[in-house]
Parts: sequence; structure tokens; C-alpha cells
Amino acid sequence: MRKFLFLLLLMPVCMSAARPVTISREAAIADVDSLVAAIEEVEVDPYALLDKDVFYKAVADTKKSFTADSVTPAQMYLALSRLTGMFRQGHLGVSISYNIIGDSGVVFPFGSMLKVIPGSHKVILTLDTVVDGVRVKKGEEIVSINGRKTPEIVESYLKHAPMEKDAFGCSYLSGDMDFLMWCENPDVKSFDVVLSDGGKTRKHTFNGVAVNKLISPPKEKFVPYDYKLLNDSVMLFSFNTCYWDSEFAYFLRKMNKEARDKGVKHLIIDVRSNGGGNSRAGDEVCRYLTDQKFNGFGGSKVKISNSVLKSYGKRAADMGLNNYKVDSVYVNMDQDELEMELPYDAKYRFPGKSYLLIGPGTFSSASNFAWEYWKFVPGTVIGEETGGVNICVGDVIGKNLPNSKFRMFIPWKIFYHYGAKDGDPIQGTIPDIQVPAEEALTRTLRLIETGK
Repeated sequence: MRKFLFLLLLMPVCMSAARPVTISREAAIADVDSLVAAIEEVEVDPYALLDKDVFYKAVADTKKSFTADSVTPAQMYLALSRLTGMFRQGHLGVSISYNIIGDSGVVFPFGSMLKVIPGSHKVILTLDTVVDGVRVKKGEEIVSINGRKTPEIVESYLKHAPMEKDAFGCSYLSGDMDFLMWCENPDVKSFDVVLSDGGKTRKHTFNGVAVNKLISPPKEKFVPYDYKLLNDSVMLFSFNTCYWDSEFAYFLRKMNKEARDKGVKHLIIDVRSNGGGNSRAGDEVCRYLTDQKFNGFGGSKVKISNSVLKSYGKRAADMGLNNYKVDSVYVNMDQDELEMELPYDAKYRFPGKSYLLIGPGTFSSASNFAWEYWKFVPGTVIGEETGGVNICVGDVIGKNLPNSKFRMFIPWKIFYHYGAKDGDPIQGTIPDIQVPAEEALTRTLRLIETGK
């Protein structure tokens, strides 16, 4: 299968196409069956890492858990996401729909200012502000909520997260833990919270708030990519999404020309919040940074099902999908010289030192770019392990469940980063210098200044 199919798409995180609804017990059971059937039809090898008998038992237990005559959207989301979470795949899951909370529902008031720490699963605040008349500080830890320790809450909710690695799951929960809390206990209107600042604890009761009333850190206007000179010798390239078109190609030419013309010695590339897109964007960046032939991908396995063909519609023919036998798996693990990407001539490449900032939010195509940078670019990688991993599923289609109206996202390819093979430990790109992702830029600037 040609390289043009090796494109990882950003995992859908938007609202469902239709608002999920309360349904009968029988309809809920039918939706569970639809979810299982869709995964088994579309995925290349759904049970590669999950025992099928274990999953089927979980499916049966889920159906038995529907004991009432009707099932609410909150109950349905928890059931469905728990099943997809068993696969531990970052591109397989059920879209979160905050619209099920409604105008009268309230959520945990700290929902948009949380950071879940990988490993320890501690939850800390990311904003200095006042909540319900109580001043809270950035960096304070939330020790417990309504008598339940937060690491226990996190470990419970990670079972619902689409992820391969703990770090990406924690990044996922940092934004949506409030939604899972509401689904679990939609009638809770207040929260007893124990806070800790340097070991000194305090307890307060906070009222829940409507989703649109959540206090959020100030957000900068999102730009897919940008660059700026930090000083005469340092340029920062904010590579926030793998968006590929002729405009991006022109942007890179302009950026690299300015760097050469102005004698920039250090280029910092920031993909800490890049969730992916089109892998060709990362390839184009690498052409300016290495003198070697390179490739982020080492192979793929692809399954073309009727659902995939239907999802792409008229585009399926343009993509060449109609050339493959339906429900057959195609394997391309033989990387040869003709499939390697070529660097630009030296007169166009960036002549100085480069640095790559990565973290748990570096996912999908961005994690593939981080891998090929690590493999082929003589630069320094700084931050935390990427959320995207060396052997991963990708390229997703969406599918609405017929009764609850929840929208699934299902991958139909398995990608292998360059050099990865079956049986390898599943891991992201590991930084040369490991520091918390939010400190990566500061650490890089200190490295440039001191050389240490």
C-alpha cells in the first residue's frame, strides 16, 4: 500500500452528531452489540492485546448491568467507554457529549483547570483564581473529592480513556474528568474538596456550576503553526497541528529562509500540544533538518471493510480503496529505499542546532514526526514521552450507534513507526532530556544559554 495512505488522522473529540438520548434496556443492549460488531468489522486485529474471552465476558456483564427499564445517556456513556477503554487504543473510543448534561446540570467547578500527573495520578490546579469565594493557587493539589482520594478517582476513570500509555490517558482526563464525574453521579450538586499546598491541607465545600460557567485559564488564539525570534540567535517554531497544504509548505520555506538570512543558530520546535493530522506535514519539516534519507513509518496493516468504504464515499475511489478486497487485511512491512523521504539540498536546510519539545499531548501524526526526528535528525529532544506510540492504530471512521446516538471512532489501520516490529515494547518517543512538559521550553533555553 502506497505511502499516501500512511496518514494518521486526529482523533475525534467533538460533540456527537446527534444528542444522545435515554433509551430502553433492550435498545441499550442492541447498541452494545452494535459497538462490538463495528469494532470487529473495522479493526485490523482488535484482539491483538486484549483477550477476546475477557472482552466478551465484560460485554455480557455490561448488558446485565442494565437492570432498569430505561438507560440514561450518562449510564450509556460509562458502559460504552468502559468497553472501548479495554482495548487500550488511542484512536478507539466514544465521543464525549457535554450536551447530555443540559442546562440544569452542574459539574465539578474545577473541571477546566486540572492537570492529572502521570504515574502518581495526583490532580493539581493550573490557575490562580477564586472559586465560590475561596482563593485557590496554581500548583495546589486536590487530595480528595467527597471523601474519595483523587488518585483512586483517576485510576477508575482511566479505564474509560482512549489511550495506549498512562501519560496520554492523564492528559485526556485533565480536560474531561469533570464529565466522567458527572456521568457517575449526575445528581451531586456540591463537592467537599481537600486541598494541599506544600503539605498544608484545607477543606472547603464548593457548589457545582453549569458547564458554560466553568472558570478557565485564559486561552490564546489557536494558530496551527507560527514562528518568532526569541532573540538574535533563537527561533521558536510552534508546530501545533500537522496541517498539510501548499500554504504550510510556503510557511516552512519562509521560516527557514528567514532563519538562514538572520543567522539563527538555534531552532526550537514545539509539538507538546500537537494532536496530529497529516503525517506529510512532519515529513516536510524534517526535510529542512537532516541530510539523511528518512521516514517516520516502517510499515502498516490495513483492513478495508464496507464501513470504511461507506464512510469515505466518493473519496474511496480517489484513495484507491476500491482496489482492495473487502474484509481482507493487507500488510506492508517491507520498507525499501524508494519509500524513504529525501532531504532538501544543504543550501535550503537549517544550518544550526535544533531542539524538539514533546509531551503526553504529542499524539498521532505528531508523535510519528517526533519519532522520525529522534531517528534521523541530529537534534535534542526535551520534555516527556509522547502520548502517541511506536505501534499504534490510526485513520479513523465515525459511526453513530443507532439507539443512544453516541458516536464511535474506530481505526482501520495499524501503523509501525520506523524500525518498530511486532513484539517490541509499546512506547512513545523518549526525550534525551526528561523534564515536565511545561518546563521543556525553559530547560531548552537554559541549555542553549549555558551549553549544559
